[in-house]
Amino acid sequence: MNEQDAEDCRSHLRLALGFSETVTVNADSSECAVRNALSRCYYALFHASRAWLLTKAISLGASKDHGWLQKLIGKHRGRTFRERLADLYRLREDSDYRPQMFSGSLYEGDIQKFRVIALRDLALGRTEIDWYVKEIRQSLTL
Repeated sequence: MNEQDAEDCRSHLRLALGFSETVTVNADSSECAVRNALSRCYYALFHASRAWLLTKAISLGASKDHGWLQKLIGKHRGRTFRERLADLYRLREDSDYRPQMFSGSLYEGDIQKFRVIALRDLALGRTEIDWYVKEIRQSLTL
């Protein structure tokens, strides 16, 4: 990895870790706090994915397109990982842009149900982020 890619990788890792720290849902989290946690979890995974690709000497170019990143992760990690990234992306979009997300058929306006389902999705996201962080740190110390 050249020095510029290493610097970019460290920047993405810093953002991934920073966003990951803000992913918190507890028993009294509001709808907005849960939505924010889902959004931040996606962006933590987004930046972790970009950093990981850099450690593999895979050019990111100037693109910040989310679909492009999903395809690239799928190509290098497999379909399951592409789908996890895509699922969190959809949750992020719903959380940020769709007020009806909470009142729709999945959550039915039930904050407890929203928290429980979000905690499941966040746990999957954290597992993925942790894997990337471990891999990235190993690559940066080589």
